Amino acid sequence: MSATLCTFEAANMLAYNPSAWFWRADDGRIYSSATRAIVSEEDEAFTNWSAAGGTPTIWPRDDAGHQTDASLKAVLDAAGAYFTSSAITYKADIYRRASDEEAEAIETALMHVPVRQRRLFESALHLDHAAPEFAQMKIALEEMFGSDRAAELLSPSS
Repeated sequence: MSATLCTFEAANMLAYNPSAWFWRADDGRIYSSATRAIVSEEDEAFTNWSAAGGTPTIWPRDDAGHQTDASLKAVLDAAGAYFTSSAITYKADIYRRASDEEAEAIETALMHVPVRQRRLFESALHLDHAAPEFAQMKIALEEMFGSDRAAELLSPSS
């Protein structure tokens, strides 16, 4: 682990501090462990940090190779920092964004998942992006519609 931290310090010219750091996912999300939230490229703290020589660490991947909130949470938990996802997607928004054909495909897929998983989905009003169920839904939608369309369907609700 210390070799990894040395690499971060050398690459970033800033001392690695997991409680005040930034991570970037391949889809462009930037997580600030200082604010415990997703921030934009224009976020003042991020732009100042970048101007001081900071480079975001690549968002960690889970065992399947996906950059999930859970994989980032595991890294931060191990470092004694805390992860909070403020991102949620209301299920109604998924269906608003879906075409009739996509909605039918989602419903058909749900009929084939285990009862426990289906009941959890049916009873929830939203999907928390930090929850394992969100990662499962993301994988399923990527398999059905491709990663770009899945990202559109699952984008955070405002």
